[in-house]
Formats: sequence, C-alpha cells, structure tokens
Amino acid sequence: MFRWFGRKNPTLIESKRGNSSQAIALLTDAIRHHDRDPAFHQSLGDILYQLERYPEAAGDYEAALKLKRNAEWDVREQPLYISHSR
Repeated sequence: MFRWFGRKNPTLIESKRGNSSQAIALLTDAIRHHDRDPAFHQSLGDILYQLERYPEAAGDYEAALKLKRNAEWDVREQPLYISHSR
C-alpha cells in the first residue's frame, strides 16, 4: 500500500505542487503503518527540512538512521540528503 516503486510517489507529487501538508499527512500515515521503514522517515525529514522545520526534520532523519544503523543502507547515499558540512 505504501510502496510506490514503479510509479510516481504521491508524496513527491504533492510536495512539488506546493501541497506540503498533504505530503506530510501521507508520510505520517505511512509511518503509522510501517514505522520500521527508514525511507518514510527520511522523506518526511526532507519535506520538513524544506519547510525550515529543522527540529522535526532532525528527528525523522535520526529515526531513519537508527532503523538502518547496521544495514547496508546509508542515508548519505540517498538523493535528498542535505548536509551543512563543508
């Protein structure tokens, strides 16, 4: 239900349309049903970061990292990773 592989991700579509509240609602619902999936936490963090809701974004980024700490997945390799380091 919440995997959007092979078709357009509705959260990205809503976010690009400027409907961030709908994208946040979709991701919050996805997390409610699949709270162990780091991709949902990261996507929510990305949207919150774009809205300059930094503390909330940090919480979702941390959740994504904790879920995949010992896995091969690395948040830095994801296309929407944002870093302040230079």
